[in-house]
Amino acid sequence: MMKYIFLVLLSLIMIVSCSNPEVVTIKVLKNDFVERDGLYYEPFSSSPANGIYEKYYPSGQLYSINTYKDGKLNGPFEGYDENGQLKARGTYKDGEPNGLVETYNKDGTLESKCFWVNFTMSYCE
Repeated sequence: MMKYIFLVLLSLIMIVSCSNPEVVTIKVLKNDFVERDGLYYEPFSSSPANGIYEKYYPSGQLYSINTYKDGKLNGPFEGYDENGQLKARGTYKDGEPNGLVETYNKDGTLESKCFWVNFTMSYCE
């Protein structure tokens, strides 16, 4: 089964990289991403993650969309619950929240807006 998943991922990477070299979106199961020494790696890879990654629950429901640079969260992110409802969205820089981070209630209403400056939460509304 893992061999099949690896071949599918490899095929997707090749197709996406040939069609648009600027933006690469890679789909992985949420538990398949590997963290080593504070950096994130794709499954079966020795190179730190770079690009946009869609992670999925085992059910196939979207778990998150994250942007990585050199193995660290770096750029926009969105996180979802198992029912597909948006839980959080914001931006990371060098692996830490940066700027506006919004969280949402189960009914989809805005729960909070927190502002991060220099990797420290400045305030929340």
